[in-house]
Amino acid sequence: LTLATGPIDEEVEGLYVLDHVTGELQCWVMNSRRPGTFSGLFKSTSVLTDLGVAADKAPKFVMVTGQYNLRAAGGTTRPATSIVYVADANSGNVAAYWVMWNRSAFNTGAPQAGPMLGGPIGKGRTAAIRPGGAADPGNQP
Repeated sequence: LTLATGPIDEEVEGLYVLDHVTGELQCWVMNSRRPGTFSGLFKSTSVLTDLGVAADKAPKFVMVTGQYNLRAAGGTTRPATSIVYVADANSGNVAAYWVMWNRSAFNTGAPQAGPMLGGPIGKGRTAAIRPGGAADPGNQP
């Protein structure tokens, strides 16, 4: 597992949990009314699929959180103030995920659940690292 934390809003953090075996990414948010319990549970689709990890390859994940201030239209549900980035060190592929947060539900202690939004955003590695690859200097005409 890989763990990271990031702010959901100005009063609470989320715990991002990435399972390296299944590729499932979750965000758990503590309950403000019942200490020791969670009021939010958000799950991703398979990070393995999003990052294009081949079935016969073992991923080498890297995960970090950052600030996310997406301007959303009115309403009680808005994007959390953090985003989580996940990369596969083997392929160099990177994805980003966030959750939609209902502040009113949090204030009452009501449970929240939903999907983690986002997905693939690009490649962190653009050069070939294997001999004979496109970016290999020894492979020039």
